[in-house]
Amino acid sequence: MKGIVEATAVVRGKSAFLAGVGWEPFAFEQRRSLKRLARSKGADALASYRYRDEKGKAHLVVGLARLRDLALPRRVSRVYALGLLVSAQLGGGGYAIFALAAGRYAFVGSLGGLLLSDMVGDRAAVEQALETFTTFNPEPDGGWQRFAPEDWSLPGCQPFDLDSLLQARSFPSTARLRSVSLKKPVVGLATAALLVVGSYVAWSLYTEHQLQVQQEEQRRALLAQQQAQQEAAKIVPPWTTAPRVQRLVDACVERWQAAPLSLAGWVFKQAQCSQDGNIRLAYRKPAGGTVGDFAYRVGQLYAGRSSAFFNLPADGETGGFSLGLRLDETRDERPLPSAEAQLRRLTSFAQHMRLNLSLTEEDNRRVTAAGEEAVMPWRVFGLALESSVAPSLLFAELDDVGVRFNTLTVVLNQGRLTYKVEGKVYANP
Repeated sequence: MKGIVEATAVVRGKSAFLAGVGWEPFAFEQRRSLKRLARSKGADALASYRYRDEKGKAHLVVGLARLRDLALPRRVSRVYALGLLVSAQLGGGGYAIFALAAGRYAFVGSLGGLLLSDMVGDRAAVEQALETFTTFNPEPDGGWQRFAPEDWSLPGCQPFDLDSLLQARSFPSTARLRSVSLKKPVVGLATAALLVVGSYVAWSLYTEHQLQVQQEEQRRALLAQQQAQQEAAKIVPPWTTAPRVQRLVDACVERWQAAPLSLAGWVFKQAQCSQDGNIRLAYRKPAGGTVGDFAYRVGQLYAGRSSAFFNLPADGETGGFSLGLRLDETRDERPLPSAEAQLRRLTSFAQHMRLNLSLTEEDNRRVTAAGEEAVMPWRVFGLALESSVAPSLLFAELDDVGVRFNTLTVVLNQGRLTYKVEGKVYANP
């Protein structure tokens, strides 16, 4: 029926365990009318659990099922939500993938003890669920608890022992599904209900509107979160379109090697390339030199391509000009490594090349086109380093996956060249 996800049953003796239960948030105040609400959605059984958010407010999550559609054996007398049982094994956060039948797998994801994902599908569907889960949920401090079939070859994962879990002598009562049927009334409860039915009807009429308002607020909040995630997914990852490291280095070296060391007596001071496709060259005024001489000489050499600029109205001791760089438009669609792997390999590179490398994590939040603040599904680190080794040699063997340079600067001081780099490092959470 509409609103009820068809679960998959795993039967062990007199117990059945449902994978892929559909979970929905309910207002905590609705806890006394869950069975009625479940029946209105076409369910005949439910399980529920409670949790408190960071502000201490209580919330209720309910799993709905239609047992009559599952053709369970007659011997089955107890039914449990498998997702809740597996979630309890994942500690502070993690995910478990395990086979159910030929070509069908279950995926369970949790964070902070809360069940966030409970689905069943083929391998492609589960891989998509895994990507969504790890993209939009921050990795806990202790790292993810990871379980997956051995033949999936997922890094850091080990097989999940479903059989051992289901052989337990008892299971938490919160994981057990209970009937929502009205066909088994208890005489005592029915008598009591008749005594209070009048007051209950009056009270329910009063509270029903309040509950509907709260449920609508929850729905809107969930919709806003989903829209923010969708808008975040539309943002083009910056590393895919920015110039590759070696291409920027080659274009820079080509330009500054062709630049004159002296113009009208003004001596080369520094050159800075940027990923937006420009190079700025700066020169130092000699004794007796003038800005007019420098501007005239730049106009002769680069007529129609550039013009001189100076640090005016200051002392006019530095002049310069800018030129374009030839940077090919390419896309880098390679998958990002994890943050741990990315930082480890770059640190190893810096140690091998004896570089003083600085990496600082930056805020990865952005404002989407819809005006919503969204957390990007990647981590970003600021990169800075300085070296006397020419970039064409320094970065020749660097694997630049997730690494992009914003600026590349060469400085001439007392006859020695120093190279400075600033950029970004991107990685998966």
